[in-house]
Amino acid sequence: VRGSEGLYMVNGPPHFTESTVFPRESGKNCKVYTFSKDGTLFAWGNGEKVNIISVTNKGLLHSFDLPKAVCLEFSPKNTILATWQPYTTSKDGTAGIPNLQLYDVKTGTCLKSFIQKKMQNWCPSWSEDETLCARNVNNEVHFFENNNFSGCLCSRK
Repeated sequence: VRGSEGLYMVNGPPHFTESTVFPRESGKNCKVYTFSKDGTLFAWGNGEKVNIISVTNKGLLHSFDLPKAVCLEFSPKNTILATWQPYTTSKDGTAGIPNLQLYDVKTGTCLKSFIQKKMQNWCPSWSEDETLCARNVNNEVHFFENNNFSGCLCSRK
C-alpha cells in the first residue's frame, strides 16, 4: 500500500494485517514502484536506493544505489530489472553518465548501462521468452539476443 504514510505491505485475505517482514518505507520519497508481470517480485525506490523483494517469501533480493530512479520495469520472465534516472550533464558541458541500467535479478549485477536522454520510450522491449530485446536509440532500433547486451545484434532505421 502506498499512501501519505509511505509504503508498506499488507498480508491477507482473510485477515488484513501489516507485514512484519517487509520493511516499511516512511515518508514521501517512495514515488516509484512496480510488480513483475506474474506478481512474484516487487521493486521500489525510496530516494536513496532501489530495492527488489520476492513477494512469495518477502525476502530482500537486492538493493541498488539509485537515488534518482523514477522508472522501474521487470522483463517478462523476471530476469532483468530496468531502471531509469533523469539524464544530466556536468556544468562544463561534457556528456553525462549512463542513466538507464539493466540489472540481473538473480545476481544483482548491472549487465549494461546506457545513456537514455528522454523518459519517453525509455524502457527496452522484450519478446515474451526474452530471446530478443529491442531498444529505441536516436530513431534506430537496436536488437539484443538472450539478454546479452555486450553487442548489438543489428540495428534498423
